Amino acid sequence: MNHAIADIITLGYASIDHFICVDTYPFTGKKVPFHSYSVMGGGQAATGAVALARWGARTRFIGRVGGDATGDQSIEWLDRAGVLTDAILRAPDLTSQTAYIIVPADTGERTVFWRREPGLNLRSEDIHEEWLSGSSTLFIDGHELDAALTAARYMKRHSGTVVLDAEHIGPERHRLLELTDIAIGSEDFGMREFGTGSPEETIDLLRKAGVSFAGVTLGAKGSVVDWGEGIRRFRSINVDVIDTTGAGDIFHAAIALGAFRKMHPSEMVMFATVCAGLSCQALGGRGAIPSFEDAINRLAAEGNLEITNER
Repeated sequence: MNHAIADIITLGYASIDHFICVDTYPFTGKKVPFHSYSVMGGGQAATGAVALARWGARTRFIGRVGGDATGDQSIEWLDRAGVLTDAILRAPDLTSQTAYIIVPADTGERTVFWRREPGLNLRSEDIHEEWLSGSSTLFIDGHELDAALTAARYMKRHSGTVVLDAEHIGPERHRLLELTDIAIGSEDFGMREFGTGSPEETIDLLRKAGVSFAGVTLGAKGSVVDWGEGIRRFRSINVDVIDTTGAGDIFHAAIALGAFRKMHPSEMVMFATVCAGLSCQALGGRGAIPSFEDAINRLAAEGNLEITNER
């Protein structure tokens, strides 16, 4: 079977997210009313694929969903967003990944309850090199290590760039990091993987593991990165936060787009910062993905987001 060539490949989880909006997150044992309920597509790599397609990149998502109606819905929403879905595998006897997300109106900081059957995880033998043929950038979430390793090896064989959304890898992380060009970790990634809460130490360890461009996102506090010229700090942008779900996914997708377009690292981080910030203005990871033009216009209005010593 001939597969269309994609600019960027994303590999990882797809989910159907159920959002429950409340005024404030309740204490244990309380009964509280909710004022809205919504169902949307989610998952780090799947949401990243939707963002990349919205920004004009031909994008293929590689993942596995169940044989249920939830899996049908995941694929339908990706199709509708313009993502190539010919590399999505089905597990007929399994339930697709789902999440229930509580969003308090007073903070917008969501709490996620999620479930994924182990049988949904991709294996090395599931990955076909032709899915990645002709592509220059691979965006992985690191959860399915063997599959991610195989895809990363294929991408490196063709001199492509591997971008890692570093949330959780596990004890064999070194195998993936040595194939990774860009790794941006979540705020708690360093403590989970290396036992350090210092973004600077996390970045240093990532670079020693072979990553050339490493960073840590800090939510409203911005991000810290190093692409070989020393630690650089970037501020976030001010927005009216409705929901922070998926902001990290959008940030990493924007980094992947920057790698594909060969942006300067500082431009990549600033573009990603704006896209992630704007995505918080509506419910769900895909609810407020900005257009490429809107993100560029907001970045022009913000100016330089790098925090210098003089500030």
